[in-house]
Amino acid sequence: MQVLANLQFRSNTIYQYNQFIDNPKRLISQELLKENLRNSETYSGLLKPGAKKRLTKAIELLVMSTKDRKIKNPVNGKNQLFRLSFLTLTIYSTDRNISGKEAHKKTLAPFLQWMRRKHNCLLYVWKAELQARGQIHYHLTSDCFIPYKEILNKWNELQRSAGYLDSFYKKYGHWNPNSIDIHSVKKVKNLSGYLIKEVTKNLQNAESIGGKVWDCSQNLKSGSYFTTVADSDYCGRINELIDDGKIEPVYTDHCIIFKMINAQAANVLSKNDRDLYDQKMNEIRTKEIEIIKKVKKEPQNFNYLDSIRLKNKVDFIPIPDLFSPN
Repeated sequence: MQVLANLQFRSNTIYQYNQFIDNPKRLISQELLKENLRNSETYSGLLKPGAKKRLTKAIELLVMSTKDRKIKNPVNGKNQLFRLSFLTLTIYSTDRNISGKEAHKKTLAPFLQWMRRKHNCLLYVWKAELQARGQIHYHLTSDCFIPYKEILNKWNELQRSAGYLDSFYKKYGHWNPNSIDIHSVKKVKNLSGYLIKEVTKNLQNAESIGGKVWDCSQNLKSGSYFTTVADSDYCGRINELIDDGKIEPVYTDHCIIFKMINAQAANVLSKNDRDLYDQKMNEIRTKEIEIIKKVKKEPQNFNYLDSIRLKNKVDFIPIPDLFSPN
């Protein structure tokens, strides 16, 4: 049985692992995976530990596939660099705690639809959490710049339509509570690490939110990390960076994790691989448009979106001594 050593690139880390080639057991495991997914519930209302990997992957791909761009600040009229927005959207009902399923249907789903249709938002990840008082709120990060007041007005408009602001209006005489928060991330160096920490810090709510816990745009769901063969050139390059203190290696039973020190993992790529990497990230950015067109052409094919979520998993085994700790 042939074993291939691969390098998998993320924002600030590189994973070196082994992959079985033509492994019949892998084909069987893929069929079992599909069967388990078919038989499982759509959501349990709780974020299971295994979902952290999928959520982390979505955030990593979101960060990796976006680039800084100039936008006009509506407050001061000046041009500034923008990459990602990170929002907290709060349900403001004080009469009762809203279930995740209801809140998603009446507020979050139409809010995301509005972002896609009006602001051409193609990349996003969201996660639901419960506040201390038991009310739901959402963390939402996307590649879309929308002015604060416009977000606030739309979110409160949806809450008002759902009846969530009735008590607030009776008390304050208006329909505009401060129900959103925009977190500044422009000065964050390790953006993916920051977002992963913030979004996944409460992996398991104390109780079910009564609905889906997280989701992302389809292009992130069906996307994958860039992977290349760990040949002798890469081994030499990485070992040099380790000696120079620019990479910190972490050795595990299943893989080696190379943590970049104040640098992007893609900087290690050869010129040819960097072109392929950039092409792959560009495909992730634009794939949502292709998926929407495909669904419009084949509305009867209701399994299409589910089918593209099933990506091949990598079989991990203890690695050979390509990168010696000594």
